[in-house]
Amino acid sequence: MRPNLRIAIMLFIASIAFQSTFIALDAFVADEGIVLVASDDVAQGRLLFVDTNIPLTPTVYLVQALAFKVFGSHFLVSRALICTVNALCVVMVFALALCFLPGRGAALAGALAIPFQIWTWPHAQYFSYNQLTILICLVAIRAAWAIEENPTRKRAFVFGAVLAAGLWTKPNLPVAIGAGTLLYWLAGWGRTALNLPVSRPRGIKELWSEGAATLAGIAVASVPMVVYLASIGILDEMIDGAIKITQIYSDSPTGLFPNLFPLLGQLDSVRLSSGLVLPGMLINAFEGIGRDRFYHNLVLYTGWIDFFVRVLYYAPVAMYLATAGLLVQRLHLGTWSRSWEAALLVWLTGAVLALTNISFASLHYITPTLYPLIALSTFACTQLVSEAAPGAIRSGVRWGARVTVVVYLAASATALYAYLAIDRAPVHTARGTVWIDATTAQIWNDLLDHTESSIGSDEEIFVVPYFPMFYYLSGRDHPSRFVALGPGFPGPEAEDEIIAQLERDNVALALNVYGAEYPGLEKFESAYPRLFRYLESRFALEHRYRGPAHDYADLLRRVER
Repeated sequence: MRPNLRIAIMLFIASIAFQSTFIALDAFVADEGIVLVASDDVAQGRLLFVDTNIPLTPTVYLVQALAFKVFGSHFLVSRALICTVNALCVVMVFALALCFLPGRGAALAGALAIPFQIWTWPHAQYFSYNQLTILICLVAIRAAWAIEENPTRKRAFVFGAVLAAGLWTKPNLPVAIGAGTLLYWLAGWGRTALNLPVSRPRGIKELWSEGAATLAGIAVASVPMVVYLASIGILDEMIDGAIKITQIYSDSPTGLFPNLFPLLGQLDSVRLSSGLVLPGMLINAFEGIGRDRFYHNLVLYTGWIDFFVRVLYYAPVAMYLATAGLLVQRLHLGTWSRSWEAALLVWLTGAVLALTNISFASLHYITPTLYPLIALSTFACTQLVSEAAPGAIRSGVRWGARVTVVVYLAASATALYAYLAIDRAPVHTARGTVWIDATTAQIWNDLLDHTESSIGSDEEIFVVPYFPMFYYLSGRDHPSRFVALGPGFPGPEAEDEIIAQLERDNVALALNVYGAEYPGLEKFESAYPRLFRYLESRFALEHRYRGPAHDYADLLRRVER
């Protein structure tokens, strides 16, 4: 077996082993439930799910539906799929690092990507567009470098096909990779024209040839998905969802482009409250993660993690700037090589990812930035400690890198301990056992027991607005088109259609869940007055639980016949 293949397998196994410590913990009542219910629909041969609240894209459902079809529709199958995709991301960091580092250095880069997964897991514990698109982006960057290794139209076509896969998952990320690659090609053309160091001369002919082959790959690879979605009549809805998903959680006015406005200044209220003059986009990110309930769970155990998480937001900006300085210096000195050429490609694609994702409001959304950055940072450190660097620089970088790695590993271990230390209890369901916080587990067990004993197999369950996970765990059929109804989504115009469905279906139990986003019944009542009155008249309202779990004002309101 080749040494690099052996290392890749070892990294994959190590990543799976690390994630196995928390694979079965917690469950998102909303987002994870949406994906599980929808994927189960597709696996059972029903119509592809069209969500009414969070606009996800079809690739996620189809991939998970395939896993359900092969291994069964179980909770741990979905979690195992997440772990597999995350482990493949680690392998791709190693593959990217091999473009400009020897085997040991690349292995170190891959190994450093493993502990980072605990920082994204609480925000990414369901199989969503993010994990899958991150993997696609890493593969796309490697495919772009494969064109430089052997410039053929076939490789450019493959690069375009990989980008197309991402367009049906989360389009703004592969668009960023494509834009970064185009900048790299234009930089090569410009360096060729100016007689600057370049590993492969590139003229207009090469630009047109590779660009056309890439576009052909995008077009051809998109045909099967377009035909499939059009054949079941939801192409327009899925295109609309793909566009909307680029805007969700983004501070950008459009979501499709970088938000540059905060760079021009900072809100006085933020400056006064923080006592620091920080870039506006970082302040926005800090405020966003400060509202994250899982983040607060970690900070309750380890308050100093707050500082470390903030460093994670500075790291992409600082390291991309530092690496840019090294690239410019090498180009100026004329000491260019294929390793630096590969680093330039990863830098450009990663920097565009950073620019388009750093303003997102949750730590999970900057992971596309951090994965390429791990490989780049390892490369930059190895170059700075090389014989060509002055002794003082070598010593400083060596010790700085050691301290950084030690702090990073210590913080990751502490975060893992804090996450595992949360008091949890098992919930035994038709789809497998789930471990969630003890208070919520009691509620879920009560609801599942009630459903099993009181709700007939021919009777259905309806959720308003935000508890599709219950559908999945109960193993019941479900009116999946409306599982994610929430105030403002899809709007009052859908009330009559929903009421008609409830009249048509044999619904025996309705659940009403309110989280931090939907703090009270009054908001739902004002958003959907006719639907609210219908539910109130048909079902008896009963307060089931009111407490602080997960920062919910009303975690669960049970509405039953």
